[in-house]
Amino acid sequence: GYMAKVYDTTSSPFKVCDLVEFVAIFAANPALMAFKNEICGRFNPPASAVPRLHVISFRRIQRDWGLIPRPQMRQSYQHKLHQLQARLKDVRKSLLDHMTKVLGGDKIVAE
Repeated sequence: GYMAKVYDTTSSPFKVCDLVEFVAIFAANPALMAFKNEICGRFNPPASAVPRLHVISFRRIQRDWGLIPRPQMRQSYQHKLHQLQARLKDVRKSLLDHMTKVLGGDKIVAE
């Protein structure tokens, strides 16, 4: 793991599930890192052995990432999904026809 040191005190604190992108300077003691396995306990390494990120700037990343459509966009997503499904049926049929031809007319093997 890493310890991120944020020096900007004007922003609100981070929450447990926040996704944050950092621009930072990486700092680690090479002598301690060489003996990391010997120095560190399995679950609780001393603070001196933990590498640090000295944060210059950061930004919170939005959680939706476009994976879950917003309610106002749902109809548009459903329309695009139906279009894609129709195209995929055509692509599948074309691939099966080609594989059947390549495999000497055996539809079961092509399937």
